[in-house]
Amino acid sequence: MSARICVPIVDDSPETMLASASRAAADGADMVEFRFDALKPLPAPDSAAWVLERSPLKAVATCRAREQGGILDVPRDVRLAVLRRAVRSRAAYVDIEFPDEPVLAAERSLCRSDSQIIASFHDWTGVPADVADIIARMEKGAGDIIKLAVTPASAETSARLLRMNAGGCKRRMVIGMGLAGAPTRILGQLYGAEFTFAPLVKEKASAPGQVTLGEMLSLFRLHSITQSTRILGVIGNPLGHSLSPLLHNTVFGALGMDAVYLPFEVKTDPAAFVREWTDAFPLHGASVTIPHKAAVMAACARVDADARRIGAANTLYPLEDGGFGCANTDAPAVADALEDVLGKGALKGRKALVLGAGGAARGALYGLAAAGCRVAVSNRTHERAAVLARDFGADAVPWEERCGVRPEILVNMTSVGMYPDVDGIPVEPSAITEDMVVFDGVYNPLETRLLAAARERGAKCVPGTEMFIRQAARQLKLWFGIDEPPVALMRRTMSDALARKT
Repeated sequence: MSARICVPIVDDSPETMLASASRAAADGADMVEFRFDALKPLPAPDSAAWVLERSPLKAVATCRAREQGGILDVPRDVRLAVLRRAVRSRAAYVDIEFPDEPVLAAERSLCRSDSQIIASFHDWTGVPADVADIIARMEKGAGDIIKLAVTPASAETSARLLRMNAGGCKRRMVIGMGLAGAPTRILGQLYGAEFTFAPLVKEKASAPGQVTLGEMLSLFRLHSITQSTRILGVIGNPLGHSLSPLLHNTVFGALGMDAVYLPFEVKTDPAAFVREWTDAFPLHGASVTIPHKAAVMAACARVDADARRIGAANTLYPLEDGGFGCANTDAPAVADALEDVLGKGALKGRKALVLGAGGAARGALYGLAAAGCRVAVSNRTHERAAVLARDFGADAVPWEERCGVRPEILVNMTSVGMYPDVDGIPVEPSAITEDMVVFDGVYNPLETRLLAAARERGAKCVPGTEMFIRQAARQLKLWFGIDEPPVALMRRTMSDALARKT
């Protein structure tokens, strides 16, 4: 089934509604939804008819009850008058809350309209335990199409919601709201969802988690997604800040690959998520970020040696005989980024100091040691640094002595300097010398205070985006066998995205 995109229009006057509808048509939408419950001071039947008669696209007429997510508190008699007029105006679709759809079915019979009635149900707090019973009751109602919009707590529930689009006697739209539900908006048509909603801009969304029209068409390439499309994504929580979907989908589009990369916001159990999504779709692979890098290994038939030694994996890749292997591409990415500056094999024998003792520091320490560096580690909590030093044969440096180490390579894997703490710096600028290479794992902002100080003192600088790009490049190799990823495009994508954030 070909995907159709409906743009919700939430403007507060008939004229601006039509202007937005014209923009939606120009930008590639298939349909629009006029949210007449947004009209001020109150919607009027004649205003709704005026808009519908002039719409440049097929339209859904909606006047939502406040308790079901309405924008303004419109009295029931006014809402029903607007929707009856929409039926008489032969709107392509008229949306009304279940179980009120018989009112519109009767109106349609009286005026012999061909409007399709959407019976809708919304739960803004969760997924009802009796959701299957609700759908069964809606199947018996007077609506032509069932729309169920609920709020999953985690992405594994979205897999179950997607499957609810299939089967039954009536056409359906089963939607997960919020970021955890985003996959249902992008993949719903693969299970037969009637259409998906996408606002012109995020500020004009009619429900949480909606992906914009531009993102649907250009980033996720919705019209290119078929049953043969390979599904990948990033598993983590939270994911609102993640640049992985932007980076990987940009690469897929540039290389003409039949693949799409989604956000999978998983709250608790990544292994349960993998099982659910393997049943829903054959996942081709995934990135893994906090807090699941250790727990996800339980879902894998094979754990690569690097991931086992580090105790964390950031990549799931498919095995020929089914299931997943897991790897850690973060650790070698640090060495890759530094060798871009120093030359291949140039890390061997160099003295490196890693700041921090979290998962990123652990990976960096392992990667640098594997590349032949003489490594030391320093952390505010010295006991944690001592554990890392013991695990990887490094020296543990007390935090108050870090500025006196004078390493050839300084690697910051703390959050010091990360937005919003943009004035933070993990070492005194005087500790930086011109013969150093300074790597900052922070990439928001792109130019941290540490990198600015290093540049001023003549040191070579490696921004955190380089690690992000290099680990992603290694993931592309694991997923698709790509030996030469478009690194220049990946750098430009990251730089542009971070520039927009500042």
